[in-house]
Amino acid sequence: MPSPKPKSGFTAVPSFTIDEDDENPPPTSSFSISSPTFPTPTLSNFYATQPFPSLTLWFFLFLAGVFLGLTIGLTLNLTPVPSIPQPLNEPIYLNSEAGLTFLEMGSNLPNLLQTIYHTPVQINQANCGIATSASILNTVLYSLTAASPTNLSPPISKTYKPYEYYTQINVRNTSCVSTIMNSIEFDGVETPPYGMTLNQVKELLECHVPELNVEVLNTDLGLEEFRDKLSDCFKHNNCHVAVNFLRSAFGQPGGGHWSPLVNTGNGVYALIDVAKYKEPYLYYLSGEAVYEAVDNLDDCGVWNWPEGQKLLTEEERRGHNTVEVMEKLGCREEKRGVVLLYEE
Repeated sequence: MPSPKPKSGFTAVPSFTIDEDDENPPPTSSFSISSPTFPTPTLSNFYATQPFPSLTLWFFLFLAGVFLGLTIGLTLNLTPVPSIPQPLNEPIYLNSEAGLTFLEMGSNLPNLLQTIYHTPVQINQANCGIATSASILNTVLYSLTAASPTNLSPPISKTYKPYEYYTQINVRNTSCVSTIMNSIEFDGVETPPYGMTLNQVKELLECHVPELNVEVLNTDLGLEEFRDKLSDCFKHNNCHVAVNFLRSAFGQPGGGHWSPLVNTGNGVYALIDVAKYKEPYLYYLSGEAVYEAVDNLDDCGVWNWPEGQKLLTEEERRGHNTVEVMEKLGCREEKRGVVLLYEE
């Protein structure tokens, strides 16, 4: 019987055995198989059988990588983080590139937008303190951060009936507020010395929100303590700040003014101007800039209110703050400052 043909790479050695008890035994065969033999792998052998990718293939792989990177970047919204414009030693107005950067980076955007929403345009230049107070009270009324509800119950105005909302008219029409300013016999805000002092705004807010803390700060504290107390207020729930500042400190025309202030994070504050017809209505300030703006004297920061106005003649009540009028009112110089309202 011919030997089986060996397979490639193997050496087959045939052998036969016969069973003696079987008359016609079939032939059986067994094979002993030696170890397979392969060519020794070398780098030249690999490239001989696996041709190197062409430049066209590499180009398409590169494009695929770029596409994948862009897809991941857009998915994860990997945009560059803008840096805070420095130094912040003067107001940064919202309608500037730096102002838009602050708006983008602010960590307190919901409260900022809420304050903007509730900040009215002052009805005239004497009512900046009233407009600021109404803004703060409405923001408290609809606060996003209040730990507990307040007992605010604003008078319902004809304009917004049946909804409760503070206006520059109804905010002063309570028995408590009438003891702070003359709102019955005549309009004490629009009578010399015009506007509101720090303590008047403080007491007006206390009339409406007696359960919250109301505190006055001025620069007698010094820069560091003033800045720390201002910053600490915003660590409380429901913190709101009214600023009585001098416009000329910001290089703006005009005198003393009131507006609400909001902490935007990163040591930066946003002042929402109630005189929206005079300047860009929102500008960013550092704590130091706020300090500098209130570090000056109000010629009639303290006076004999409300009795002092009753001493004025009809003509004087409609006139300017003359020396004679200020003497009748008992005007005394007092530093400007801020009023803090917050919940423990």
